[in-house]
Amino acid sequence: MKHRVVITGMGVICPLGHSVPAMWDGLMTGKSGAAPTTLFDASIFPTQFDAEVKGFELSRFVKNADLHQHANRGSQFAMGACVQACRQAGIEIETNNPSDGIDRRRMGIYLGAGEGPVNFNPFFSAMIDSWDSGSNQVDWPKWTPQALAGLTAENEIEQEPNMPVSHLARLTGARGITRSCLTACAASTQAVGEAMMLVRHG
Repeated sequence: MKHRVVITGMGVICPLGHSVPAMWDGLMTGKSGAAPTTLFDASIFPTQFDAEVKGFELSRFVKNADLHQHANRGSQFAMGACVQACRQAGIEIETNNPSDGIDRRRMGIYLGAGEGPVNFNPFFSAMIDSWDSGSNQVDWPKWTPQALAGLTAENEIEQEPNMPVSHLARLTGARGITRSCLTACAASTQAVGEAMMLVRHG
């Protein structure tokens, strides 16, 4: 007989709301998560609306938000959802001495995640600043120092697909198996299925 595996907590951050009840209510009442774009000036684009997560502040979910000050929006959303799920499941987070009885060495994370945001701003800013109108092309020797000046190690590493799960491990104290799968639309289902198999294998 296979060991039974259950889901004991859920959380969500999405355009319909910042909690499972808010999302469910939006789905049941036909609410749309789409609205005019606010994250950047979309006035020159043919499409000027999208499904943004609006009004999200990591500090509303995470006490020690400064530890994740370089986290990109995707990682922050994952942390917000993780906090909700952990609370529902009775798992303590952000503490050095958890009293929930869970051995962090046997607590793992399996996250279905996409790639981090590509840091376009320094790349294209450097192209504009090093454009040679005489030859009608980029002056690459000039571009290189311009691009390097606009880069920061924190922003660059946050583009890596392993970073969201790294933030979750730090948040929860998990020291067991920590994995992230990057399989596009299948990632969430794959993560749940493989996490279930890991639990069954002890």
